Amino acid sequence: VFARTKRAVYQQYSSTTPVGNVLVGVDTLITYTIPANVLALDGYNLEVKAWGTFAANANNKQLKMLFGGSVLYDTGVVAVNDGTWMINATIVRTGAATQQAISTMTSNNATVANSVTYTVPTETLSGTIVIKCTGEAIATNDIIQKGFLLKVVPQE
Repeated sequence: VFARTKRAVYQQYSSTTPVGNVLVGVDTLITYTIPANVLALDGYNLEVKAWGTFAANANNKQLKMLFGGSVLYDTGVVAVNDGTWMINATIVRTGAATQQAISTMTSNNATVANSVTYTVPTETLSGTIVIKCTGEAIATNDIIQKGFLLKVVPQE
């Protein structure tokens, strides 16, 4: 008989320092570089939560969450006027350079559809990977990211 060791879920990163977009163009909001080999084995996964606000104006805005070069979620260009938003994403290692990801967007503004997005990233997990939200808008602070949490969930 052998004893099974349970691996603990742990918080890898946390930020509640607000970061807004700056004028026209794509801006990185909150970002984190995931160390190499955090997803060491198939089944290991990341749980990501990001949240923030949209400015109370009729400007076009676009919010994305990216895992390396893979877009996990994209609002598309929307003229959202005011409100809060939250993106939850789970990224599961299926191989050394393959993953499955599911992301949900929730907002209290009906212009931004509450939706679910499934993607299949192909990031090489033996190297570092940047995970971030980006905002593209017209005026400074049209999109503000207020928080970002990243948890690592090892497989038992």
